Amino acid sequence: RFDREMTDVFAIQDEISQAIVEKLRVRLAADRPLVKRHTESVEAYHLFLRGRHCIYRLTQEWLAKGKEHLEQAIALDPNYALAYAGIAEYYFLCTFWGFMDPKEALPKSKSAAIEALRLDDTLAEAHSILGVVLGNGDFDWAGAEREFRRALELNPVSPIVRYYYGFLFLRSLGRLDEALPQIQRAAELDPLSALYNMLLAHLHFVRGQYDLAIALYKRAMDLDPGYYFPHWTAAVAYAHMGRFEEATSEAQKACELSGRNMLTLGVLGLAYGLAGRRSEARALLEELTTRHRTAYVPPFPMAAIYLGLGEVDHALEWLDKSVEERDLIVVGSLKSEPAYIPLHGHPRYSALLRKMNVEP
Repeated sequence: RFDREMTDVFAIQDEISQAIVEKLRVRLAADRPLVKRHTESVEAYHLFLRGRHCIYRLTQEWLAKGKEHLEQAIALDPNYALAYAGIAEYYFLCTFWGFMDPKEALPKSKSAAIEALRLDDTLAEAHSILGVVLGNGDFDWAGAEREFRRALELNPVSPIVRYYYGFLFLRSLGRLDEALPQIQRAAELDPLSALYNMLLAHLHFVRGQYDLAIALYKRAMDLDPGYYFPHWTAAVAYAHMGRFEEATSEAQKACELSGRNMLTLGVLGLAYGLAGRRSEARALLEELTTRHRTAYVPPFPMAAIYLGLGEVDHALEWLDKSVEERDLIVVGSLKSEPAYIPLHGHPRYSALLRKMNVEP
């Protein structure tokens, strides 16, 4: 099924990318390219597009296939800076979604972004992914902001730059009023993107605009019914709103579409705990503990389930591990997400924000 889906997607994408390549051949009267050409190899360009599409599907299979395509693009053109930026994104996303230990993946992400900038220091995408790693990985928020400012200066119409700046920098710092227009702009630049519509929905939820958030979650699901990310974030929103049946339904759908990704199990456990279904929440804790014996399990799912169960001390223990290990889901959300409201005012919660260089 996975191979069939990839074949169908890539057949359509090849048609689109070929049209883009033709545009790249067009020259202005001054004999300058209409669009900057990052590689002379059409095949490398196709591989780059395939690679980026794959990594944004956010499952382990798709991410692995995306890395393969990006590495093939680099093999064809070793100076293809944009492909190195794609590799940087690959490692970041593997960390974000719990497929790799951050201590292994984040240095690789940073190294690939730096290599991309060595090859082309005008590449906005590379500046933005470096900004993400500096902020969420190194807690160097000042350095991160410099990278994002440079990225926006170089390419203010890149939805990817707006996405990273708004959702993985400004939201991480709790600067929600500044984050919203960034994600709105990303969605305007790519209105058919389920990702950007979902991010916009989630920012509205975090800011307390629940009806608008739910409408946008549903739009994101309609745009890409097989994409688990909108179901995952909608489950978080419904759980906070006390709509536990809908929260459980969306979390179960996210688990199904993601192949029981560990982060989706955490949100399902959060919903079970808040709904009073404690035995089911504890069963998920057991499942995660079992998986931890043979694979990396990020701390966030355990923290989320303990939050749902109302066991604050256990939740704080796992959140402390999250910050120490650079679990990016927690680092990006601890300051602003409503799920952590029960911890506000707790001295250990304030200490975690200080450890991240984010003042309470």
